[in-house]
Amino acid sequence: MNSTESKNPAERTQAMYAIVEAYLRETGTSQRAFCERQQIALSTFYYYLAKYRQEQQNTVTSKSAGRFIPLRVSDTSASSGGTFSCEVIWPGGMVVRFCTTPSPAYLLSLIEYESQRP
Repeated sequence: MNSTESKNPAERTQAMYAIVEAYLRETGTSQRAFCERQQIALSTFYYYLAKYRQEQQNTVTSKSAGRFIPLRVSDTSASSGGTFSCEVIWPGGMVVRFCTTPSPAYLLSLIEYESQRP
């Protein structure tokens, strides 16, 4: 009986995640040899490895989700007299107005540049 068998599900998951993390830190060891040394079934290891990777991916996704801001597209020709074809407003209040419609690639590079600034 190994140390993860008598735990409740949350404790077992955390214990198995610690084992998965130990494997990920090792180099040159096969999964089979690692599992034999840890005295766990290879199928159990595969299950928790997949679960761990999915959870890590979800964490990364949720952290990056906060970086996006809503994009509002509206017809400004009536309100602004048709002076601007495009306007970008940053959360801090900075406004960039274009007389002609910029390409999506240019807007993307502008947004990426601005997001890199301190």
